Amino acid sequence: MSNKESVTASEIERTLRIFHEPGDVVEIRFLEVSGRGRPYTIAGCFDDFAKAAAEVARWETGDPRFAGVYHVLNVVNPALLARSNNQLESYPKATTTDHDILRRRWLYIDLDPRRPSGISSSDAELKNTIEASNFAVEVGKQLGFYEPIISMSGNGCHVMYPIDFPNNSESDQLVARLLGHFSDNVTREFPNVLVDQSVKNAARIARLYGTTARKGKDMPDRPHRRSHLLYVPDYLEPESLCQTA
Repeated sequence: MSNKESVTASEIERTLRIFHEPGDVVEIRFLEVSGRGRPYTIAGCFDDFAKAAAEVARWETGDPRFAGVYHVLNVVNPALLARSNNQLESYPKATTTDHDILRRRWLYIDLDPRRPSGISSSDAELKNTIEASNFAVEVGKQLGFYEPIISMSGNGCHVMYPIDFPNNSESDQLVARLLGHFSDNVTREFPNVLVDQSVKNAARIARLYGTTARKGKDMPDRPHRRSHLLYVPDYLEPESLCQTA
């Protein structure tokens, strides 16, 4: 593994260990992979986070011909490991669905700047969205949520609140109402920022931090950016990472 791959893998593994418990099965998914005619998907289920991070880093630092890398946020049925067993596969026959989620672990607030579809954000748009994410944190405080994770997704920001909800229709409705509440409050103060309300489903995928968002062409004024964690509360840092820090 090259030094660049090692650094990238370290950041990706940290992301996996923050968002998932030891022994969890997590699905990694590459979207809009090019090179075989029409864009296709690569996916795999892993319970070895180090192996998952190394495999993603190899793709990320090699010849990246994909729009982005994602992971399923919530708790996946461990039986899904048998689909690929710590390997990535092209054209997977199945990926994680809402029925495969055991519990909801994260409330995902996805903030993006208003802009034409299919292009990356400008620096000014990203800066405004970071400011909006800080306001979203204040909205969460008013609701009584614990301190969240804040990240730069490549084009916007994510605010992630730890939750422990069953995967049922009542939780679906509650999450939809919460997203609506965040949207109403954020867009009132930041009309050029959108809170994505389509991310309410249980099997939602989110950017795997440490990887790059490649929307549209990589332009000087609208560049492809590498996603990263901006802030992780101490209580959400895995003990193994705290001990080695």
